[in-house]
Amino acid sequence: MLLEYLILRPSAYIDEQVYFLWDEFDIMVNEQCVQRMLKRVKWSKKLVYLALFIYTMFSHILINCRCNNALQNVIKSSGMHG
Repeated sequence: MLLEYLILRPSAYIDEQVYFLWDEFDIMVNEQCVQRMLKRVKWSKKLVYLALFIYTMFSHILINCRCNNALQNVIKSSGMHG
C-alpha cells in the first residue's frame, strides 16, 4: 500500500509516509521503520523519476507516430499525395 502511494507521490517525505500509514490503516510506525522497508525493497526516487521520464518520452513518440500515420492516411484517402 505504501509503495502504491509512493508511485502516485514519489516526492513524499518520510514523515508524510508515516502519516499516510497511520491515516489510512491505523498503523503506527516510526520513520526508521519506513526507511528500512524502503531500503529493503530498493525504493529510489531517482528510479521512479527515470521511469516516469522514459514513459513520458515514449508516450510522446507514440502519439507523434500515431498522428503522423493518421495524417498520412487522411492525405492518401483524399488523393492529395504527390
